[in-house]
Amino acid sequence: MEKKRCTITTIARELGIAPSTISRAFDPGSRISDEARRRITEYAAARGYVPNRAAARLSARETCIGVILNAAYAPGLNELLRGIEDALRENYDYKLNAEVRLLRFTTKEEETDAVRRALSELSDCRALIVSGITAPESTALIARRCADGIPPVLLQSEINGLHGLFTSAHDPAASAVMAAEFLSCCLRHGRKRVALFTGNRDATVHSAAVRAFEEAAVRLGLDITLSFDMKDDPAVLEAALPRLLGKDTADGIYITSGQSLPLCRYVKGLSARPALVTFDTYPELDSYITDGTVSATIYQDLCSQARAAFTLLAKYLLEGTMPPKRFSPVPVLVLPCVLHEYRAKEAAALSRLNVRDV
Repeated sequence: MEKKRCTITTIARELGIAPSTISRAFDPGSRISDEARRRITEYAAARGYVPNRAAARLSARETCIGVILNAAYAPGLNELLRGIEDALRENYDYKLNAEVRLLRFTTKEEETDAVRRALSELSDCRALIVSGITAPESTALIARRCADGIPPVLLQSEINGLHGLFTSAHDPAASAVMAAEFLSCCLRHGRKRVALFTGNRDATVHSAAVRAFEEAAVRLGLDITLSFDMKDDPAVLEAALPRLLGKDTADGIYITSGQSLPLCRYVKGLSARPALVTFDTYPELDSYITDGTVSATIYQDLCSQARAAFTLLAKYLLEGTMPPKRFSPVPVLVLPCVLHEYRAKEAAALSRLNVRDV
């Protein structure tokens, strides 16, 4: 005889609880005591009950996820937006909405003002995804908002002072060690003087890269003769290059920022080009890779980072599925021969995203 399927009605009758209370126990955002939720979910698990998530969403109201992105790095921004669009499309059976706010600023004061405005506009969102925030005042504003029960997810990098539900980011240490090992191979039979250029070291992603690269350099016998923080600002980098890189200063270079075009242009003009490892893949970098100025570049897959951040957060909100503390796609060292596989794709039509500058 076929065993009768356990339903919400069955559990409600057996526990003497209203069916609506049973439903709320499986919704992480609902108001129900921890003891009642524990009692119901444990009993349901023992009876083999599996919630019908899709059916539950049919009568639920739309779930809005707020996204706050630093818009300074256009190639990366397009990949992040494409990843969120992909997540919305892949989870079409849920009632999801993304409210995206792009922050454009040049000073920490402007960043804080932009974050304040974005948080005001995203007051109805059930959760936040945050990327590219570095000012302590901005972080404090987000932390205060999240203290009200709004779980934050950190995208692209950890953020000092902000404890997220989880982080979706590339592994800067793995990328740095990969770059150091590649440069060591390039310089195996010659001098091993290397220069390290980083983006803003106030951001955890770049400070972690520095530590990993320095440790790998010691192990591999590389001599770091120059370490410079360009603050993720191409103008700062361009102005400093004539002073930092002479005709014969470095045999190898690694830059952890995607804002590497001034360095590429400068290295191309040198009579003796050092081995150069850059970061990210985007159309403007292609010619420097194909002509040999750039020996290799590291692809961090921002699209996958954003898609995972949105999808894992949505499943947490709607299903109660606890995400891993960190999601990191494997970094890839891209050589000229496979460049066509990694060229930055055009941003998808972002018709489902409510994107607005702040």
